Amino acid sequence: MSALPEPDSGRGPRQCHPIHPAGKGWCAVAIMIVVVLFTYKAPVLLWGHDSLGGGDFLSMHAARIRFAREALLGPGHRLPGWYPRELLGAPFWSNVQSFPFLPTRLPLLLLRNPWNAYGVAVNLAACLAALFTYAYARRVGLGRFGAALAGFTFAANGYFASRVGAGHLPLLEAYPALPLLLWLSERYLQSATPARGRLLAIALAAGCTALAGHPQIPAYALSIAALYLIVRGANRRAVKALVALLLGFACAGVVLWPLALLVGRSTRELDLEPSASNFPFYPERLTAFILPWHDGMMGRGFWDSVCYAGWLPVLCTAVLAGRLAWKRKWPSRSMVFLAVSGSLALLLALPGPLSIQSLLPGTLLRSPARQVYVTEFALAIGLGTGAGLLVNAVRRAGYRRTGAALGLVLAAAQVADLEAHDSHYVYTSPMPRATDREIDRQVRELAGDGRVASALSLANAPWFRQIDDVGFFDSISLARPYQGVLDLARLPPLRNVEYLSASELDERVLRYAAARARVTADIDGQNERCSPVTSAAARASFIPPARVAFVSDARMRSLLRDDAYDPVANLLLPPEAKAGAPGPGAAEVPDGGAPSVSYARPWSDEVRLRVRGRRAGYIRLIESWDPGWSATSDGRPVPIWPADGVTMAVAVDAGDHQIVFRYATPGVAFGAAISATAAVLLLAWVALGWPLKQASRQASSGL
Repeated sequence: MSALPEPDSGRGPRQCHPIHPAGKGWCAVAIMIVVVLFTYKAPVLLWGHDSLGGGDFLSMHAARIRFAREALLGPGHRLPGWYPRELLGAPFWSNVQSFPFLPTRLPLLLLRNPWNAYGVAVNLAACLAALFTYAYARRVGLGRFGAALAGFTFAANGYFASRVGAGHLPLLEAYPALPLLLWLSERYLQSATPARGRLLAIALAAGCTALAGHPQIPAYALSIAALYLIVRGANRRAVKALVALLLGFACAGVVLWPLALLVGRSTRELDLEPSASNFPFYPERLTAFILPWHDGMMGRGFWDSVCYAGWLPVLCTAVLAGRLAWKRKWPSRSMVFLAVSGSLALLLALPGPLSIQSLLPGTLLRSPARQVYVTEFALAIGLGTGAGLLVNAVRRAGYRRTGAALGLVLAAAQVADLEAHDSHYVYTSPMPRATDREIDRQVRELAGDGRVASALSLANAPWFRQIDDVGFFDSISLARPYQGVLDLARLPPLRNVEYLSASELDERVLRYAAARARVTADIDGQNERCSPVTSAAARASFIPPARVAFVSDARMRSLLRDDAYDPVANLLLPPEAKAGAPGPGAAEVPDGGAPSVSYARPWSDEVRLRVRGRRAGYIRLIESWDPGWSATSDGRPVPIWPADGVTMAVAVDAGDHQIVFRYATPGVAFGAAISATAAVLLLAWVALGWPLKQASRQASSGL
């Protein structure tokens, strides 16, 4: 249509030009991102009065983000290796669930209020998942409409949204990994030049994926990407990309090797009863793909089998499969691969002899139901493909406006369907704010330099996890302190739990753990009550030789479970520690006073003790024993023994001494060597590899 001529221009009528295809693409992406942001309450969060709700985030991740932020941005600018805030202390950054080195996690440390971080992290992960899905869909031939619909569906399906309400931050952060790796792989395979930069991008994405804080999503994403390169490429170019993917994964060795060592000394290696959070995808939950609420929220393995992506993806995928079978025409390799991998992931998630849980040793990857992650991505691409074909068929028949209207109806129906479903999981709550309440002052005064035993329902309290706590919430806990708490509390020795509210433990445990205050509350965190723990042990104390026994591990555990045994006044050491016991130098020092120990902690990875006394004996530090700890007495190295099989002890001679405990993450040197070697091999592989053909086989552009 022409416009009226400008009166003074002297030119003819100005013509309206159609929108450039690139502009249409950016418009589709912008609409997709805006809808995703509205799904996860981004506009509401911008006001700063509310935070995104997430149970596990408040109970676990918020405190760890604050802990890392205070250390990195504090005077020392150091990343802690040890986390003293839970149980009796635990490794920090070697547990990637505590501190993942994922690039998207690092900006969260700049936010002063950790409760703001959750909304930012969720929306960032959702937008990246949508963007990478859109980019991959466009690469394999989907139109802008289908790609945008697929991107929204993958970012807003029930698998992701349910984890938002549950507060599973590490899983959400790793969620964009699969579309990212597939997009980069397809982009490289389609390039007509050697494209070394694209090869490095695959390696970089693989390394970042390996650094994510949830092990299962990266494992699935990397495995599917590797198989995709083999099936989709099937040539020398694919082999080169596959090697780059593996070397990129190995570049994360500086983190993965310490993590592997930590898992080897954690509860994952104990012969405990099956975890209550380890679920397959039960067959009765298959109906959740179309009827998500047929069994409410009480079905077996509910949280790990939330999989609703809407009716349209299921219908489009089924119609698409029927159309292909009717025409007897195979789709592209990419589409076949996604269909097979999505179906196989669901099959392996089901209980039975083919379950991935029965095929893999150990418990590294719990809850095989989470493999539905791959199925959800396949459904999203199936929706984009089927809806795009339908709209294009109408448009090609000459009904352009009808096709556009049909596309709007399909998109609106899918958005409304998922928005209604996700509203059960995505919600906001008032921003927790620190106050100067009397209960807070009382807790801090009672705790002093000791610990507290607080209820997990107090996660909103300003002091929660800012004071060392006996309770814990983690799926990777050190085996020794975990077993010690079970024994002292006389709980079943094979119990397998990932969280423990310390306020529920009896005083025998709390006294040994140096907890000086017990804080309880109602289940909703209201009506807080604080009471002192009588006769709690000091964080570090002197134990005379007369109260030390050298016994086996089995005997230690038996005594810790004996009500008649006082674990605070006595000390149990392994038999091999007897060789380093203090000698006859126990003679009194004439000008010495009664044995005393002063405790100081300059930062989380260092403890300083000043011992003043007239007798030789042992100093017991109520902190989890771990091979990363080392000790010096007056500057000379001294051995650390597992005290009671749980904490740490060193022998001291008579007199005054300064004992320093320092922690260094085990395996860092070897892990750094793995990373450095992999980085060198990667650069050599990219720069010195065999020449690639100038023309590569282009991927099929659709069905």
